[in-house]
Amino acid sequence: MILKEIIYPKVKNGDKVLLMFDYDGTLTPIVDKPDLAKLDPEVKTALETIADATFVKVAIISGRNISVLKKLSGLTSKDISLFGLHGGEALIDGKICDYSSKAKKIKIQQICKILKNELELFNGIIIENKEYSVSVHYRLAEENTVEKILEIVSN
Repeated sequence: MILKEIIYPKVKNGDKVLLMFDYDGTLTPIVDKPDLAKLDPEVKTALETIADATFVKVAIISGRNISVLKKLSGLTSKDISLFGLHGGEALIDGKICDYSSKAKKIKIQQICKILKNELELFNGIIIENKEYSVSVHYRLAEENTVEKILEIVSN
């Protein structure tokens, strides 16, 4: 519906179109371990081909930092904009711009340390410092521990 009613008419009229995609769960499937979320080569080729068109701008948004996003995706096209850390970083003209403050980064580091200490007894936990936020992955945790893990994280 969106393609037919919104995008096709814009393309036909020569208007520019911005296509924004989330990386995890949209361009790649959700996986047990974050470092396994690699972009399928066919999807990579399709994105780079689309981004090469003069009337389309492609952007990818992720909770990951841009360096990790570039490595996992394998994207090299300068025609694709990357936004990492939920918009806290942007790849502009081949240069990463960081919009965070040192104080916020220090606070997130402290939270990561606390969570690592409190969750170290649980198997299957992956804690990621995302500079603006902390991700606690518990997909691999034992099912009977999930409720306690969520209780610790929410406090």
